[in-house]
Amino acid sequence: MTPPNTIDLTLDASKGADPVDVAICPVCELRFAATDVPAARQDHVNAHFDSDPLPPPRPALPGTAAPVSALFDALSIHAATTSPPRPYLARLCAATTRTYSGTRADMTWSCGYRNTQSLLSTSGTIPPAVRELQALIEAAWAQGHDPIGARQLNYRLVGTSTWIGPTEVYGALQVLGARPHLIDFHRPTGPGRTHPDLSRVVELYFLGLLTNLPADGRSLSPLLAARQPQVRERMEDGPPVQITSLPPLYLQHAGHSRAVLGYERAGTGPVNLLVYDPIRPVEFYSRQTPAELLAAVRVHPRSLSAFDQYQLVMVGSEANDTHSLRLCQIP
Repeated sequence: MTPPNTIDLTLDASKGADPVDVAICPVCELRFAATDVPAARQDHVNAHFDSDPLPPPRPALPGTAAPVSALFDALSIHAATTSPPRPYLARLCAATTRTYSGTRADMTWSCGYRNTQSLLSTSGTIPPAVRELQALIEAAWAQGHDPIGARQLNYRLVGTSTWIGPTEVYGALQVLGARPHLIDFHRPTGPGRTHPDLSRVVELYFLGLLTNLPADGRSLSPLLAARQPQVRERMEDGPPVQITSLPPLYLQHAGHSRAVLGYERAGTGPVNLLVYDPIRPVEFYSRQTPAELLAAVRVHPRSLSAFDQYQLVMVGSEANDTHSLRLCQIP
């Protein structure tokens, strides 16, 4: 029998368990070697629950990739071969950004955690594992953040397979001192249920023009209008493709979230978001040709019409650090 406060990792061959799928520490997400005996795996997991205050060292998370350099190369090729030539601008998040895919055990519910890990990876350190993010969210609840969401989840998240959304992500980032800001696009602002203001916000963010954000639920629309002349200047004078030092953005819609790694725009055309989806294995992106990679990450404005409401979470907001929700809205 498994001792209390431990997780049983014994593989049951009679049930056809596949060691490749299940041999992952559910606490720190270490991938065990195929040669590790079950007892050694169990000892590793149990060590997380020992009274010793020093936990096992946290390894690199599973399913990681560094996609920005590959995207930069693909965008540069596209910009050089666009015909007829016209102003082209693409901006990407920091080169240190890593992306994370769910395992087969958590693929259906871990997208929020994986995208949060991508936001935090820009610093170059190993971001918290899923269980650690859950503990951070519980800590945010204990500090008074999102009392409605905390009550809905009965103040318990650690060790569960509960989905998380932007308010939970916001709380975890706040506990970490990441100075988050949440932007709510609560209805479409363009024809055909499109969201051009969402695309404009992404463009301003990666151009470094999304500053002096309003809070307390005020509208962001006046800021978008005021920044458009600066956007046109960047289109005319800036390098076609550039990697910034910014983290990616967390993009949420009903039932799923993704990480926005950048954007592109040709001439006066629409803004295409460049989006990583954690439901796809990272190996999928690494196997693509440059043209296939762009096709896989591009999100055209028409695609955003699939949902009426979106939320963006960004880190590094210049607002002062409090435990209240820093929120602005569109429109």
